[in-house]
Amino acid sequence: MRSFIEEHKCEFQLTHIDAVSDNFLFDIGTTGELSVQLTDWEYAGMQDKHVDIAMFAIYSMYDKTQLDYLIDLYFAEEGECDMVTRAKIYCYVAACGLLWSNWCEYKRHLGVEFGEYSLYQYRYGKDFYRYAEALIAKL
Repeated sequence: MRSFIEEHKCEFQLTHIDAVSDNFLFDIGTTGELSVQLTDWEYAGMQDKHVDIAMFAIYSMYDKTQLDYLIDLYFAEEGECDMVTRAKIYCYVAACGLLWSNWCEYKRHLGVEFGEYSLYQYRYGKDFYRYAEALIAKL
């Protein structure tokens, strides 16, 4: 997956990397216009912008169908998401799921238990690796 990501990464830009739904604040001001604010920039850095899509999906515990819908919404103004970008996002989901499952294991050894969350993250690593591998094979 790493070589595929490296071959297809976007130019790095400021990326939040902690796109959990609790970090999005919605407000309808006095004019009635909706504004959105993204908070908690602790993990932010320069990265491929598609990492935020992957992180939002795993934090929201989206399955593949929900992630595909999110990807379609994200790219709706540009038209369809190309299959290379979709495969790369699957790679990011797999990598981030593995990262967070390892983090959960580390924390468990320190006495902090995350229950099923760590199992969900491990499954993201495992399942989305297979989805990415299958899609990459078709490209």
